Amino acid sequence: MKQYIFLDDGFFFGKGLFETIKVVNRKPILLKEHVERINNSLKAFNISQKVEESEVLDFIMDHEEDSYALKLSVSDQNKIITTRHDPYVTGIGEEVKLNFASTLRNSTSFLVYHKTFNYMDNILEKRNSKENGFFEPIFFNEKGYITEGAVSNIFFIKKGKIFTPKISCGLLNGVMRDFFIKSFPVSEVLISKEDLQGFDSCFITNSLMGYVKVDSLGEFKFKEASIFEEFDKNLKLIGFFC
Repeated sequence: MKQYIFLDDGFFFGKGLFETIKVVNRKPILLKEHVERINNSLKAFNISQKVEESEVLDFIMDHEEDSYALKLSVSDQNKIITTRHDPYVTGIGEEVKLNFASTLRNSTSFLVYHKTFNYMDNILEKRNSKENGFFEPIFFNEKGYITEGAVSNIFFIKKGKIFTPKISCGLLNGVMRDFFIKSFPVSEVLISKEDLQGFDSCFITNSLMGYVKVDSLGEFKFKEASIFEEFDKNLKLIGFFC
């Protein structure tokens, strides 16, 4: 079926929202949460469209593939579903190295709290990190506090306790971030660069990769945590793995 794109404010000014949903064996992971988030953002941007779970499920039933990454994009006049290969379908396979982004997150910006079409800071920083041998860049905000990655949220572990930056620092509350916070005791705190030396372990999350263990962030090194096994169990319960 053809999908026509209307040249509205989403195209000209980036006024639009999107969700990336992992589909495993024709099951969309955390679909309710994704739909709820985009609908809340559509209201916040005064976009008079609403996404129904049934729309996504109908697309999945008609689609020829079983497992992939589904992208739902919505603007004033457009509601588009596209698919691509899930780059994390076989997992990462090892701990990853992260670096610090060269640009800052603005905690006073309305845009950083929503998954909008305004994504070039993320894309450019992600590409720059990859070119320099890193998996993902991590942003600071204008006050010097850690916020998030280009396509991920970040967590730290200290003496068995899990910590993550506060949303008010200027970050998107990822669907997988929210899943981890609801599944495990997590403290949302302010984290500066100086605080990093006190953490034992680190991991990042997003809806496609679930979580990925972090070997290092800049000059700071981390080790594996025993709780990672519990993470795998919880992700299996929601059908995350093939």
